[in-house]
Amino acid sequence: MPLDVICNGGLSAAIVDVNLGAEPSFKIARALQDAGTPFAFMTGYDQSAIPPEFAEVARIEKPRELRHIVRAVAALQEAVDAWRS
Repeated sequence: MPLDVICNGGLSAAIVDVNLGAEPSFKIARALQDAGTPFAFMTGYDQSAIPPEFAEVARIEKPRELRHIVRAVAALQEAVDAWRS
């Protein structure tokens, strides 16, 4: 389901939790990257857990207060707005 939404251009930006289930969510991150959708990782892991191909992607460390998450989403949306201008 998430990959369908990404492939159909249904997102303007995303926050990706690195580990939500049985495997890391890097497949979703690759799809977002391929679609040109800005995103940030949210994780309790350090930078070494993130593959080098995502070295430039912002990382929000858990635990984090809601206001920090809101700021990260706002920054992603600003990037989208600037790209569209």
